[in-house]
Amino acid sequence: MASHGDADRSMTLGLGIGWAKADQDPTRFLDGPIIGIGFHERLGKHTALVSESWLITGEGVEFGPQPFGLALRFFSDRLAVDLGVILVGNALSRGFPIPWLSFAFHFGP
Repeated sequence: MASHGDADRSMTLGLGIGWAKADQDPTRFLDGPIIGIGFHERLGKHTALVSESWLITGEGVEFGPQPFGLALRFFSDRLAVDLGVILVGNALSRGFPIPWLSFAFHFGP
């Protein structure tokens, strides 16, 4: 992963490899890389719009199950809370997004 930007606006890109296991198949590495994409846009003194998405590539991969996350981040000096949704095309066709709620606390000085 690599990020570019500042405290008000940034973008993150990355590559990874993944593995999968089907019902009766052995665990195996995926045919293509996983591409991570994210961004952060400050909206106010203690709020930001954030996104995290993962594009799974390779033979036979469809766009429908690809996750796309979008959330509002509320933060202070020590605490950040993300409240949003993870949008997956296959789940949206059934009428609902997946809720996203995360907390981060900075314990250091």
